[in-house]
Amino acid sequence: MDNKDDDLEREQDIEELANRIVSKIMQIKALDGKDWQHASTEDPLETRVTNVPRLYKMYGELAKLMTFLGLFEEDEEYEKCAEIKERIIMINKILEKYDEI
Repeated sequence: MDNKDDDLEREQDIEELANRIVSKIMQIKALDGKDWQHASTEDPLETRVTNVPRLYKMYGELAKLMTFLGLFEEDEEYEKCAEIKERIIMINKILEKYDEI
């Protein structure tokens, strides 16, 4: 395969992944009550990629929570926002420990 084919294949993979992420976020956003917390803790990366460093997982979790925070703020679901902010603070404390090393 030449570079154009590789680039096209990568672009298609990225597009497929983006569609899957948006679909998952929309499914989680539609959940009521605390069900979103359970759904948001599922980590499909761990089933496909082994030995992901904890630091990378923390950054991924932080990105996911920031996305949820934005979505719930748009919908004015402030109780969920408060819960998410608590988790963000916890992850930031963990990341600060990595910065100290």
